[in-house]
Amino acid sequence: MSFISILRKIGQIAGIAAPEIISIINPPMGAIAGTVLQSILMAEARVGPGNGDEKKQDALSYIQVALPLLLQLMQVTAGKQLADEKLLTSGFDKLNDGMVDILNAFRVLPKTS
Repeated sequence: MSFISILRKIGQIAGIAAPEIISIINPPMGAIAGTVLQSILMAEARVGPGNGDEKKQDALSYIQVALPLLLQLMQVTAGKQLADEKLLTSGFDKLNDGMVDILNAFRVLPKTS
């Protein structure tokens, strides 16, 4: 087994375990990371390979459904109310893009032919 193959396996395992590890350290952030990861995987299954913009919108709409619960979790844990809705939206957008980049770096998501 080559070094690159080993790194790919580690990346796949880390991608699956990351939300759980983050949850141990910071439960709200683990919930957010898990929600974003699940939304990406669900969008991939619903929309299929290719159609990046359509999959992104689908994933972000799934996050919108979970947002009230995530907000409540963050507010209770932080002891603060949401102060900037635009910043939150931008953060989820970037988190979605970053998670897709990480999954694509390890070829976890299928590529178009």
